[in-house]
Amino acid sequence: MVRIVLRLFSSAITALLVAGLLLSIAAASFDFGAQNFRFDPMPMLSFVLLAFPILMIIHNRTTQLERDLRANIVARRLRNRESAPPFFLFLRPFRSKAIAHVPFSLSRLISQIDSGRTTLEGQLLSSLQDATVHILASVAVGVPQDGIGAGRAVASNQNWKDLVRTASERAQLIILIVSSRVGTSWEIDLILSHGWERKTVFIIPPKKLVAIGSTYEPQQDYAGATSLFGRYGYVLPAYHGGGAAFAFNKPNETIVEPFDFPNNSAQTSVALFRVIEKSDNMSIFKIKSTPEDNRLYWVGLISALVFMITFGLVGFELVLNYQQNSASDYSDPDYLLRDILRGVD
Repeated sequence: MVRIVLRLFSSAITALLVAGLLLSIAAASFDFGAQNFRFDPMPMLSFVLLAFPILMIIHNRTTQLERDLRANIVARRLRNRESAPPFFLFLRPFRSKAIAHVPFSLSRLISQIDSGRTTLEGQLLSSLQDATVHILASVAVGVPQDGIGAGRAVASNQNWKDLVRTASERAQLIILIVSSRVGTSWEIDLILSHGWERKTVFIIPPKKLVAIGSTYEPQQDYAGATSLFGRYGYVLPAYHGGGAAFAFNKPNETIVEPFDFPNNSAQTSVALFRVIEKSDNMSIFKIKSTPEDNRLYWVGLISALVFMITFGLVGFELVLNYQQNSASDYSDPDYLLRDILRGVD
């Protein structure tokens, strides 16, 4: 029920974004005579500069809230040894928050508006989550609403390893940012020792990252994991400064797809897709959606259309009134004269 409410709210915000943008453009252009045409940019500027960013933040937070809820449903079922919906697992160094190498306050603001695409996690997962939203949940151990990306499943310092172990075993796909830190090293060892590397896409951390709250050298951190992989007979690909996705497909065959973080977000997500498509062991797009996810899909689609039509009709009436009032003002010669004199002043 909570997921349905969140989906309805998200659909309403989406409808407001689309309808509001179209109506603001319509309100900006009004014609009350071929010789008196006037363009008023204020409605459009007001929406783009004020309403649009606020609506985007609300939309992104609502979407992330639904992902977090879905991730915790998966985690609860895993702990109880129950059947869980299909999901992919995202693993990364806990103490490094990988964001684009720009001032923190600016990157944080942009990431809220732009679905987290200033973060490595956001760039990697945005397209994957859009493509698999109705067939795969996303799970990452963490605090809900900690960022925009994979759904955060809550786990304590005492039991997070149990959750990761069970989730790694039952996940349809694992995505892991390679690191030699203690926690990530344990995760890598877990994956390699159980043969789960066949369903894992490993990520080479790019140079242009900053870590919040700790020193973080991506290249050194990546190089430090060489011996761990070598213990299982694997050779790490050469380091790529812009980052790369790779997977061990067959013996002596490593698929590597470089990207250029943070300069090209599309290339980052495409690199992940290409590795998945080239692998013989990651057929995630053949997974069928659950009945619950099918219902949510249609609820979201139909409600978005209903909201858009409703907002459109109400907004169109407001635009007509706005245009009529503006036209009547400017048809008054005295008003036009005052407007010209104000411009001269």
